[in-house]
Amino acid sequence: MVDCSNCASTGWVCERHTDRAWEQCDCGGAGEPCAVCNSGPVVRAPDCDYSNREDLNALRSERMAGEPEDESVHFYVCKACGQAVGKRNLGDVFHHEEKGHEPIPSDS
Repeated sequence: MVDCSNCASTGWVCERHTDRAWEQCDCGGAGEPCAVCNSGPVVRAPDCDYSNREDLNALRSERMAGEPEDESVHFYVCKACGQAVGKRNLGDVFHHEEKGHEPIPSDS
């Protein structure tokens, strides 16, 4: 596992505060890859319909730093609607960034 003090070894920083880990910043800014520990080659995402939430949620990435100690680091609560959002579901993250959005209906 990479030991990075810039992003607390998560690989992600706040886009507004690039010296803070995304999970530890509560300013509401989006996450972006940490420039300190993500210095590898840029990989283009596969072609998909970027306006379709399900297509975006189907995108998968390769884990860079081993398994997390606590899966809760992959979730946050949307300040607008109160729904838990999985950070690994890009379509859901984009949905919750839109002003005036409704919670995503549950499948149950």
